[in-house]
Amino acid sequence: MATDKIRLFIVDSHEVIRLGFSGLFADFNDLEVVGEAGDAESAIKKIEILRPHVVFMDLLIPGMGGIEACRLFTALGAHVIMLTSFYEPGEIEASFEAGASGYVLKNISSDNLLRAIRTVSGGEVYLEPESTERVFKSIRSPEEEKPLAAKLSGREEEILALVASGKTNREIARLLYLSENTVRNHVSRILHKLGFRNRSQAVLYMARRNIVNKQSGRI
Repeated sequence: MATDKIRLFIVDSHEVIRLGFSGLFADFNDLEVVGEAGDAESAIKKIEILRPHVVFMDLLIPGMGGIEACRLFTALGAHVIMLTSFYEPGEIEASFEAGASGYVLKNISSDNLLRAIRTVSGGEVYLEPESTERVFKSIRSPEEEKPLAAKLSGREEEILALVASGKTNREIARLLYLSENTVRNHVSRILHKLGFRNRSQAVLYMARRNIVNKQSGRI
């Protein structure tokens, strides 16, 4: 998305919040708010027509609820960022299972929020750096989880751990002294090998397995 604007859709039950975010995003040339809605049902109808790249939504929206709405939004091809007031382990897990690409607190800084939008618009996952450890510790591995990572090479395991910690392809490339294209190819192969549809599933898998990211020193 080097030239095209990132098309945003905002879902929040409070009009003043929607207007506030619209005003914030209007100051950036690479972002365009194409629509907004106060509940899940009306959002779905608009998203089907407007086809935004990113849906920025409150987890506690009226109607069918944020998790089911997230599942439907991602099915329409949107990358979803969940906005919430606090971290709740069950909601974190459910959000990623539903296909969310980001999960952020309402006290997120404007700089990090913009970074989150730009990150997920490229098909990557965003977690606030200071929150990554809390996200991983909140989800525990089911005993029956299969050791899928055994299918991976050492390099692929290394990259998967970095993906799951919220690192972008560019950041991984810089850390491992690889080209961004090489990292992108590695990630595609990893997702294919493990049968994951997207990076969100990789984050959830790694959190469940409680795998330590030795590269970042977190968790």
